Amino acid sequence: MKSVKTIKGITNCRLYIRSAPDVNAERLGVWEKGQSVTILFKTIGTSFEDSDEWYGLKNGLYSWAGGINTSNTVEELKIPKNVEIKGELLTANRFKNLSKDEQRRLIHYYIKENASELKNEYPEIQGFSVRKKLVKNQPQNYYCLHIDVIKKKCKKNETDNLPHHILFKAKDKLHYNIPTDITGVGKNQISMFIGEYEMPKKLGLSCSRKGDFPNGTIGLKIYKNGVPYLLSCYHVLCEPEMNSGITIIDSNTIFDNNAIIISPGTSDGNDHNEIADVTEGILNNTLDVALAKLRNNDDLDNEYYNYNGTPNGRIELSSEDTANKITVKIYGRTSGKKTSKLHDHYQDIVYFNNYPSGTISELHGLIVTDSISKPGDSGATVVNKDNKLIGLLVGSNSNKSYLIPINRIFRKLKLDKNVK
Repeated sequence: MKSVKTIKGITNCRLYIRSAPDVNAERLGVWEKGQSVTILFKTIGTSFEDSDEWYGLKNGLYSWAGGINTSNTVEELKIPKNVEIKGELLTANRFKNLSKDEQRRLIHYYIKENASELKNEYPEIQGFSVRKKLVKNQPQNYYCLHIDVIKKKCKKNETDNLPHHILFKAKDKLHYNIPTDITGVGKNQISMFIGEYEMPKKLGLSCSRKGDFPNGTIGLKIYKNGVPYLLSCYHVLCEPEMNSGITIIDSNTIFDNNAIIISPGTSDGNDHNEIADVTEGILNNTLDVALAKLRNNDDLDNEYYNYNGTPNGRIELSSEDTANKITVKIYGRTSGKKTSKLHDHYQDIVYFNNYPSGTISELHGLIVTDSISKPGDSGATVVNKDNKLIGLLVGSNSNKSYLIPINRIFRKLKLDKNVK
């Protein structure tokens, strides 16, 4: 067995010994004031009295670092995998010893296996993603599980605070302490709005289902098997079906009233033109999209309103685009033209709060931008500085906007590759 460097400390108060670096972890013993303690490493855990530093002890145990005085600085040691101390695996720094790709894969796997359980335990969670750990707003050289919540807790020692790390047993049967970052974002809402706004039939302008339904945005003119369609969100074009719990529309769907799409939308102006009919739609954990067949090819130009150009192909985003915080643009029914920055090219899970009961409550694998949209922009396409299509706006909160990747939509709906 390899030897492990240690240092000695002296407790400065009565101090609990715990099973994890967490004030809510199981108490397995107690140190009296003035006792000698052997320290193996320092790690980050739940905060207590404004300090989140913990010491790793022998036998896989932990104590809060603020309760132990040391004459030496305790560095975060590079612990090799499978170092064993009296039968217990030392886990605190094993995660950091992974390569960056291994760290990302491990966290994505954790999200896939445990997101629902964690959401049930902490209902305020709004989404999960994998990002660089931030310490005092500075990115570190390792990744973490990033958790969006409605409101970040501020009170010390609050029992429902999310953990600063998560102990996870991976496929290799080893335990890893996955660090977390937590951001308060407010409630995620799918974007819907009713208000006066006169618009013609161009990309980015108003549309809705015929009847008393909320307005959304004309996203794109696309083709399927050479036939022209209007593309937007399912919750824009298929509002009545969604409210009835219907999440798939195809050639077998029987509509209760009509499938007519009008532009401008119901509450925008008075001159509503019937331009398309809903023919296809999918609402599931990866898509919120629908197609409406144009009644006439000339009813919709594939040009952004107010002479803002045309879509210039499609692009698949990467981690490099996230790191560079590339500029993105939206053309939406409420916002008009607006620019912002890419926040994350892939967020594993985003929870929404106003899809009807019995449909969905979360979407997976979304693109995230800094706040770029307002209610009524749902269905708008978002592009980069060269007007290359990135995604379809599906929802937002006060800090961020969320997009369904455009290439996923083209693949899943089997659309013609070129945007004409």
